[in-house]
Amino acid sequence: MNTWLGSVRIRLQLARTRAQLLNLTEAQLRDVGLTREQAWREASTPPWRGVPGRANVPRQNAKAAHQAVNAGHAIDAA
Repeated sequence: MNTWLGSVRIRLQLARTRAQLLNLTEAQLRDVGLTREQAWREASTPPWRGVPGRANVPRQNAKAAHQAVNAGHAIDAA
């Protein structure tokens, strides 16, 4: 059961992170090495498909994109 619940949590976080890519500015996307098209494709990927960084974003950019989105979360929460 814990494995299933953990998987659901990961997928929900993945969906939120992917959706937040659409809120990044062009400058932020450039900083993480993504184009607007790549961000849109990643954001439109269903949460049950793939893991972060493997759907449509090159692997080397996945961590930077995730950090940029989480940095935006910190700003929104303040």
